[in-house]
Amino acid sequence: MKVVYILGLLFIIQMDFLQSNCKKIDKKQNKRLDAIEDLNDLLQSQIDLLETETNSLESQIDMLETETNSLEINNNLLEGEVVLLEKQVDFLKTLHNITNGCPDSDGYVTILDKCYYIEKEPLNYIKAMVNCQNRSGSIEGRLFEPRDSSTNYQVLVSATTILPSATYFWIGVNDLETEGEFQYATGGNLVYSNWKIGQPDNDYDNQDCVLIYTGETNWIDHFCSYQYPSICEMI
Repeated sequence: MKVVYILGLLFIIQMDFLQSNCKKIDKKQNKRLDAIEDLNDLLQSQIDLLETETNSLESQIDMLETETNSLEINNNLLEGEVVLLEKQVDFLKTLHNITNGCPDSDGYVTILDKCYYIEKEPLNYIKAMVNCQNRSGSIEGRLFEPRDSSTNYQVLVSATTILPSATYFWIGVNDLETEGEFQYATGGNLVYSNWKIGQPDNDYDNQDCVLIYTGETNWIDHFCSYQYPSICEMI
């Protein structure tokens, strides 16, 4: 009986020991579980924070896209306004030319509020005169008659810009009526002249028509039958 009693007592002691160990293990596990839950809560908080920041970034991106679209629309509007302004400028230029009686076509140019036409085709003097007179419907013309140095210079600069290859242009000055007395082609004594040194020389006694020399903007007398480009003055 004593042996059975002792064995029973030992069994009870072992059970108490096991129960005590189990409780300790449960406490440790509970602590670990609590720590894991705390960690999960922390991770969840960080996830929530990241989601909030992500949503904020997405909202900012949407705002930037909206602003970009708005800027593109404004840019398109500005480009449209620029095109419109360019058209208005072109219209005003055309209107200015029309107001000054200068057709808006190749060869015509307005200088000092007056219209001129640069004839590129080489013609003899008489044909050049007729060509200027018949230049444009209701607009009468004549060979350019320089009456001051500024106009003489500016018209020649424009002529050489339109026809850079030209060396000479016919102008409306000649002594066809009286040898040695140079006058304007439409009549009247010269109020301005710009003869090259040694000119007029009436070479071969047959140089009665005047060319303007592009190199020095001055004049020479020449054979009227020779063909050169010419400058028309619209009147």
